[in-house]
Amino acid sequence: MVKDRLIVCIASSWDYDPTSKHHLMKRLARHNRVLWVNYHGTRRPAMNSHDFRGALNVLKRIGRGVQRISPTMWQMTPFVIPAARNAALRGVHEWLVTRQIVRAARMIQQEENRPIQVWSFAPDVPFLAGKLSEECFVYYCVDDYTRFECHDPALMIAQETRLLQTADVVVATSEPLLKEKRKIRSDAVLNPHGVDFEHFARAWRDPPP
Repeated sequence: MVKDRLIVCIASSWDYDPTSKHHLMKRLARHNRVLWVNYHGTRRPAMNSHDFRGALNVLKRIGRGVQRISPTMWQMTPFVIPAARNAALRGVHEWLVTRQIVRAARMIQQEENRPIQVWSFAPDVPFLAGKLSEECFVYYCVDDYTRFECHDPALMIAQETRLLQTADVVVATSEPLLKEKRKIRSDAVLNPHGVDFEHFARAWRDPPP
């Protein structure tokens, strides 16, 4: 059992519809503290009203700083340089993101000095490895991001390859993902998506109006 740790979770926004990431982190938060980092670092924004509204919401979340979700969970949104491609710009982006996450982790830690683990659901954060003096870095692969139009496939492949090579543990949520990741990490493990049975069982145990 993972217990008495500070888990830094790198994932899409906490305020989006609940996913397996939310489910897993809520369970881990029973015995640990969790810092959820809303991260969309290499996503290419489009010039449309949807992304414009999204950018405004992101700026609002950045301005709020570290927010408490529950007694043992927090979320924060770091300022990023979207889709930074050249080396100099990526260097600035990585430095900014790392500094903000480290600062947030220290704030939550205060005087406790709990061991830190990093659990990343994002494939493009190899630069974070070792930056929090973590005891373990977990790459939890839930999707093939190279197939998303909003991401640069070549950049995503390069970033994920680095992360696969440096992560301590690699987890895949489907057989196709596992097969692909094992080309680089033969020790990758499979953990299929599950459901909160008690939550969904309420629909037939106590049907709503």
